[in-house]
Amino acid sequence: MDLRAAHVLITGGSKGTGAALARELAGRGSRLTVIARASRELTEVAAATRGVSLAADLSDLDSVEGIVARAEEANGPLDILVNVAAMANTGPFAELTAAQLRAGVHANMLAHMEITRQALPGMLARRRGTIAVAGSLSSEVTQIHLGNYAPAKAGLTKFGSDLQGELRGSGLSVFVFVLGAIRGTQLSVEGRKDPVIEFLDQRTGDFGVITPGLIARRMADCFAGDRARATMTIPRSLAPLTQARLLPSRCLHPLMLWPAVAEARRQRSG
Repeated sequence: MDLRAAHVLITGGSKGTGAALARELAGRGSRLTVIARASRELTEVAAATRGVSLAADLSDLDSVEGIVARAEEANGPLDILVNVAAMANTGPFAELTAAQLRAGVHANMLAHMEITRQALPGMLARRRGTIAVAGSLSSEVTQIHLGNYAPAKAGLTKFGSDLQGELRGSGLSVFVFVLGAIRGTQLSVEGRKDPVIEFLDQRTGDFGVITPGLIARRMADCFAGDRARATMTIPRSLAPLTQARLLPSRCLHPLMLWPAVAEARRQRSG
């Protein structure tokens, strides 16, 4: 896709990876809409990228109702949706409150699914557009003290993978990014307040650690390419973890996915 003048909506665009991606895409000529909780950072990113800011709390599904329509009213038809926002409540699962559990699953999975649901009808009608979701390597291995973050990210990754199959032949592109540890972000700082997460970070050191800038460049390069779908692990050195999980599913595509896609097309044309 030509990123020049493309309308890109980024969730979690006020800080960390989302803010870095907004600046990267603005530098490539894209029109930006950034979504995050109301804050000085959100206003600053929108100003720096000459974009539009929409305040929303992704831990509350009511907060994102109609948000794609608002973005398109302000910035035109949506070309690329990047679901990158995240939050983490760390600690033993038994100590999480119901409110924390609900907020984490909403912010890390359900809100992204809802925003995607809002974006798809217009993209399908135009037969062009890109959907991207950002998962986490923490969901590729057994983790503790990330009881609502890692499972929700696993669900988001599965959602993206299934969407890749469902939208085959639609003219839309779907990308799943599986991200390693991102040091220095608010998510990372908050996570390390838990002694178990801090212990794991010290144990792994800098292995697999990435920066928001690196992620932003890799994502933007992917959007600018001509691929219709991909599952990309950042950093590349950890890609075997993701690809090993995907192998059984891909082996079953001729038996399950491709016939299902063909039947869906037959039903629509009939």
